Amino acid sequence: MVTSCSRAVACKSSGSLSTKRLAKIAAQPTITARAIEWLEERAAEPDKPFFLYMPLLGPHTPIVPSYPYVGRSDAGPYGDWVHQMDSILERVVGTLEAKGLMENTIVIFSSDNGSPARSGIGNFGMTHSVTQLYSHVPNAPWRGLKADAWEAGHRVPLVVRWDGRVKAGSTNDATVVLTDVFATVAELVGAEMPANSGEDSFSMASLLLKERAGSYAREQAIHHSHRGLFAIRKGDWKLILGMGSGGFSQPRAKILQPGEEGPMQLYLLSEDPGERRNLASQYPERKQALLDELMRLIEAGRSR
Repeated sequence: MVTSCSRAVACKSSGSLSTKRLAKIAAQPTITARAIEWLEERAAEPDKPFFLYMPLLGPHTPIVPSYPYVGRSDAGPYGDWVHQMDSILERVVGTLEAKGLMENTIVIFSSDNGSPARSGIGNFGMTHSVTQLYSHVPNAPWRGLKADAWEAGHRVPLVVRWDGRVKAGSTNDATVVLTDVFATVAELVGAEMPANSGEDSFSMASLLLKERAGSYAREQAIHHSHRGLFAIRKGDWKLILGMGSGGFSQPRAKILQPGEEGPMQLYLLSEDPGERRNLASQYPERKQALLDELMRLIEAGRSR
């Protein structure tokens, strides 16, 4: 049995409760109620496999925690939204446990982007405002914001629970990509992937399960910022095709198109996770190797 839950983070707003705002506030509780109702129905047929994809509103705007969570945190509306997300996950997992479904169910919890660090004031807030107003840095210790080519743009938590199979409390530092969920689930349920599917998906089953033979086959990860800035990470090295963030953070700078000459950023993340020491001029061969790898993948249209 497989269930998938998408991580969410967000916040509260102020002002009069218009019909539109009430609808926004009601969205998360409605999604949660329907998911729980659906899981309870599935419990009537415990031997029948199921899949639940539960995309929540956060961490995207509008930031609209419902009443029981308003004022629950020290990080303003954004922090209240985080509390609500945690509560939703607790209720979903609690339903699986109460209905006896947890033993044979995989729960995957993650996010599709880093945070723009909005406070949630007025349902939104400026980027960085949750840090400026409440001293909360949601992307720490990484550089940048959602939409950037820097690490804070794409590095997110990934939590997997599978009782009796994935060891509780265990961690793994391998770099995986959310597209890998497709190939992972296919392997775990014994489904064969068509040759033209999952072109950037690699099974991470060997990272989750000690008894699983084989190794994780992903060799690199491709980044792409909000404004079209490409980057490639391979091992501890990361190359960015331009000199800025390519997203929300300053400086945004000029974006180089693949194949275009110009200054780039090269970082050794194992020694410089904050991406502050540009090594492009010191390691021209490493820079060129990563650039060649990126161009090869773009031309191929796939990495698997």
